[in-house]
Amino acid sequence: MCGIRIVTRLSLCSALLLAFTATHAQSAIDRLALDRALAFGGGEGAKLVSTEGAPSFSYLDKFNGNTLVSCQLTPFDGLYCIDFKAVRHWADPLKDGQSTLVVDCEESVLGLDGRKDNTCTSVAIDADGVIWLGGKDKGKANTLFKFVASDGICVPLTSNPGLCPVEVASGRPLLMDLVAVDGLGILALEGGKSLVAFRDDGTTDEIAGGKADLQLIGPEQLASLSFFAFGDRNFALLATTAGRILAWDLAGSGPASVALESVTWGGQTTGCNGVPGFAVRASAGSDIIYMSNGASCEVAVLERTSDDAAPLALGLVSGPVSTGLATTTGLTVGPANVVNLANCGDMTCSLVEEGRAELTYVKLASDASGLTYFQVKGIPDCRWKEAALNKYADGTEDHERISAIFANCPAAPAHPERERLDITPFLPEQIHEMFTNPGLPPLLIPRYVRGQYQNDFLINGLFGVTEKGVLFRDTFELYYKWERKDADGNPLPPYQPNFECTDENLLHWDVAGTISEHFTAADNSHLMFVTNTDCGGTRTTDPRFSFKPSNLEPTPCTFNPKDGVDPDVIWRSDGVCSGLPEDADDAVYAKMLLIMADDFAKTVTERACKNADEDPAGPAALDTAGCQMIESRVDNMIDKLHKCWYAAQMPKQSSGDQNCNSFESQLANLENELEYEAPLAQGAKDPANRHGELKARAKVMRYVFEKRFMESLLRLRANDEHFVEP
Repeated sequence: MCGIRIVTRLSLCSALLLAFTATHAQSAIDRLALDRALAFGGGEGAKLVSTEGAPSFSYLDKFNGNTLVSCQLTPFDGLYCIDFKAVRHWADPLKDGQSTLVVDCEESVLGLDGRKDNTCTSVAIDADGVIWLGGKDKGKANTLFKFVASDGICVPLTSNPGLCPVEVASGRPLLMDLVAVDGLGILALEGGKSLVAFRDDGTTDEIAGGKADLQLIGPEQLASLSFFAFGDRNFALLATTAGRILAWDLAGSGPASVALESVTWGGQTTGCNGVPGFAVRASAGSDIIYMSNGASCEVAVLERTSDDAAPLALGLVSGPVSTGLATTTGLTVGPANVVNLANCGDMTCSLVEEGRAELTYVKLASDASGLTYFQVKGIPDCRWKEAALNKYADGTEDHERISAIFANCPAAPAHPERERLDITPFLPEQIHEMFTNPGLPPLLIPRYVRGQYQNDFLINGLFGVTEKGVLFRDTFELYYKWERKDADGNPLPPYQPNFECTDENLLHWDVAGTISEHFTAADNSHLMFVTNTDCGGTRTTDPRFSFKPSNLEPTPCTFNPKDGVDPDVIWRSDGVCSGLPEDADDAVYAKMLLIMADDFAKTVTERACKNADEDPAGPAALDTAGCQMIESRVDNMIDKLHKCWYAAQMPKQSSGDQNCNSFESQLANLENELEYEAPLAQGAKDPANRHGELKARAKVMRYVFEKRFMESLLRLRANDEHFVEP
């Protein structure tokens, strides 16, 4: 992770804004791939617009009449903007467009020059939610304020008695742009001529100034500032009045280098009455940089094109595209996306545009409904490090790429099929920042699934954090249809993802799952369970939104930790596993089904029917009578499953069919019981939605039984040979 990073407020709040989905080349360090990029304009009839798609801009008409000067998106606390002479906060701009006055720039306690239109000039929000504000004094001097919670001693704002202004620096040149950077303080662009840092210890560092330092040409000046980090390198990006982007290496002494010489603008200027001016904003999570041109009301999407050790160079990814604004003043970018779950019941909520991830049939038992989510790409399945390296010849470009991605993995285990994978250390820093007290627990991928061989054992996923108070009920559906591409953007051969159940090779299965960072599995771990419930793309049934790993596949051989320990073990381990798809065990799905049934039974007894979630002194999610009935159904189901397993070894065919059909009947009885069984009480009495979890798990077992296990058994009988065909 980068040593210095942009950070944003960590408190949970429903901040609902449309998203631009940006994908970028896989990096061994940076794995976030989803941004919100919003352009804004000033003057009467100004409209805040957001990117959605690849990219295009759509209006948020509720901002008509706002004169937006400087804005910052935060992941969990909405949008803050200077609106003419006031700082305003939009917690939920899509819902009603209502804003709250945070700071009146003309307040006497600030002492700013209310006669000037640019009384407040720039705003930034740091990791603790502290507001930093640049403002114009009388004369030519400017002041930097931060606003702290009122302690009853400091002099508060009249317009907002909960906040007190603290003067950080005065007598400064015009504070044109501010960026909060963890570990560095506040980066500021002053007067179009200098880069300054206001340190956390109260000192001021004049980082760069003058044409020699900044490589300015003729009358060219600085227009906008952003912070960009990758690997261990940290840069201040500086857009100039000539449309260039300069890069200052914050670990060096200069001079600045030219990261982008120019972009061809002016292709989509219809309706634009803009004035010259360039703005730059870098994503805090991805490798993407956004640049706007006020004169043409357009936005260009850029990415890094240089090697890690070379001077920073940027190239055009897409655009420029029109914002549709009459004037475009600037940009703001957030490292996550947000959605109002209340809108995802009868309607479909699109979470990811490219490749598609859609959410439907959400049912809530709460007024709270906000969900903030990140898209994570390329987590290495460290268990299979050696298999990943062995895919490519030593010294090839692909081998070097995989070596870099797996470099931070521990030594590969001798038997990867016997290990669970903890993905928590490989989640991006922006996600870890949300869970500082306590930190994220180990989030575990089970033994019987892994990162896909065809995808170099890399795992993708969506990490979602719900607004405080969100309570899910029943189940919802997620539909993924990922588009896999190589480094050049071409579809990955030899076959495509999203396999139908009729695929020749039944191990070609895009597995997805869910892991809760808050609620534990029956064994007290934070262990994923599979959520696939249909063929054709990846269709899942889920009880709650947490981390959703995808791009998984069945492990070709399945380890049983009870083997040699438990005398009642139903099936034996498979021994040494090569990890190659063609060496798969022909009973993979039978053993997966046995694991799922065992996990289901433990979830009933240890979670749904115990006081295990949040309130140990309170009632269980299901009442006593319901638990007894469900436990009886589970016992019958597992008994028939074991008989199905034994009969499938080398059975008389009719006997095997009869026992397996009996299992299916018992599973149907269980599903019917769950359909009519309700939690003991609504509200907070089933905070983990264990009732919905049991319904989801039962539906997954039915899918694995019907579309994977039985299909593989029928093929094995028909071919009288190994059921996987390379």
